[in-house]
Amino acid sequence: MTVYANLVDGEVKGVYDLLPKTWNSILNFDVKAKLDRELMSKNNFVEIERDKTDFDPRTHKMSDFPTYFVKNGVVFESREILPK
Repeated sequence: MTVYANLVDGEVKGVYDLLPKTWNSILNFDVKAKLDRELMSKNNFVEIERDKTDFDPRTHKMSDFPTYFVKNGVVFESREILPK
């Protein structure tokens, strides 16, 4: 489950399940950034807004392959709804 995105010039350059242990020579970046949202932001990481599309799980399922888009500095995950 991807949770974080790295944004560069308003574009998603990477998606991560976990924050990297080292980033820009910052050791323990994963722990420090979770405690300091400003540090996370300065290093261009944001939490991804999960797709909350409503569907009937008896008849449909979400695609295994998400796409990501940026709107006003927020990264959104989108998944296609497929018939079962």
